[in-house]
Amino acid sequence: MAVDVVKEVRNATGGGVDVAIDCAGNQRTFDACINATRAKGRIVMVALWEKPAQIDLQAILFGEKVLTASCCFQAQDMIETIAALETGLVKVDDLITSKIKLQDLVEKGLMALKNEDHHIKILVDLEASS
Repeated sequence: MAVDVVKEVRNATGGGVDVAIDCAGNQRTFDACINATRAKGRIVMVALWEKPAQIDLQAILFGEKVLTASCCFQAQDMIETIAALETGLVKVDDLITSKIKLQDLVEKGLMALKNEDHHIKILVDLEASS
């Protein structure tokens, strides 16, 4: 049974998050960010997209939400991110949808991201042998 992430987030936060950050760059995660953000919340795009996104402007307008983007970071951002990962504050296991070998990069990596809607992040093991 699939989990309704938006419903779970809205229930856990009492109506939605203040800020949602889309790092995956696909329609499914972008829509989830919009729908999981509370009224007057902020959606931040940091992912690169292969093709233009479809934006539900009514959800942005009627929710009085702010949509913005960022493509750079400060050194302190990376320090804080790594610390959050090390301490377990941020759990990434559920975001990793596949681990592949370097020789499978095109077929199981790039093509999978392009053609399969369920992937969020695919890790490439540079040391794995065939």
